[in-house]
Amino acid sequence: ESQGVDIVLANPPWGMKVDLYGKDHYPIPTSDSSSLFLQHAMSRLRTGGRAVILLPKSLLFRGGRERKLRQWLLQEHSVEAIIAIPRGAFTSQMSIETCLMIIRRGGGTKSVRIVNAESIFKKAVKSKTDPAANAVARELCDRLQSPDQGDDWWDINVKNLAAFDFDLTPR
Repeated sequence: ESQGVDIVLANPPWGMKVDLYGKDHYPIPTSDSSSLFLQHAMSRLRTGGRAVILLPKSLLFRGGRERKLRQWLLQEHSVEAIIAIPRGAFTSQMSIETCLMIIRRGGGTKSVRIVNAESIFKKAVKSKTDPAANAVARELCDRLQSPDQGDDWWDINVKNLAAFDFDLTPR
């Protein structure tokens, strides 16, 4: 662990406000628990390590410290993909829109693969032959690895993101 870890898979707590006392070692000071957890995950990765973190979708577009956090992630690390997960994908009671952020420590981002997974989840629910979770995972992997782009998945370069205030919302 002293050299860092290779991968972080996480679903951090959301919506909590955290006292910043003792947390001033993170690059972007914030009292938002998901933003702090994201920075903590990145600090624990070794160079080249990857984090896959479930976050509230609002982190992708809010201004202020969240904007600075996205800019820092894009400039200091490699944000590989953002996957928008539709409401109710995990439980029907969960009304918060979520996203998966896939980040590799170090490097710097050239482009980000954006995936709007709503159609994938709808198709999986209708599937009669495959278990829904397997169908969703297979389709997401295909879209993440495909050199092609489509209506629901595309690449965007960092220069374009900078022009739009580093907004990572899949739209």
